[in-house]
Amino acid sequence: MTTIPSVIGLTMIAGYWLSMLGMVVNAYLHFNTMEDLTPDRVTLLSLLEKAQIEVVENASMCWQRQNQFAGFTLSNPTTQVITVIICTDSIRKHYPNKVRSAIEVNRTVDHEALHAAQFCKHDYHPGSVSDDWTVDNEEEALYYEDKPMQVGEKLIEFCF
Repeated sequence: MTTIPSVIGLTMIAGYWLSMLGMVVNAYLHFNTMEDLTPDRVTLLSLLEKAQIEVVENASMCWQRQNQFAGFTLSNPTTQVITVIICTDSIRKHYPNKVRSAIEVNRTVDHEALHAAQFCKHDYHPGSVSDDWTVDNEEEALYYEDKPMQVGEKLIEFCF
């Protein structure tokens, strides 16, 4: 038996696709090459934006540090602003192979988004998303690379 979709059902489907389109447009505006980002990382960027965390590609800080870093997450407790910087030019310089550079861009998004969650949890101060105070925040961010779903869960838990 086949049923004709209801107006509500069609509206929900249209809303879903429009929200997906919004995430793709958002990621395109933040990154020059969309093919570098997996859908999970596009979702992370959308979560960061919804949490009012600015994401900047290739900020001056990247070249001021001689392109030696893949990214930064900065927090200002006074203004309560968190900024994520992804240095895609630096990544591509160190990894000229397109596949490898794409992997590293995605890992950097995971890593820096986790740092943003750390800052959210600790009122704009450094710390771990773990309840174990002995966990190093940098080691924790390294652990969460290649785990975008878990990073997204931490963003939702601490930044919303």
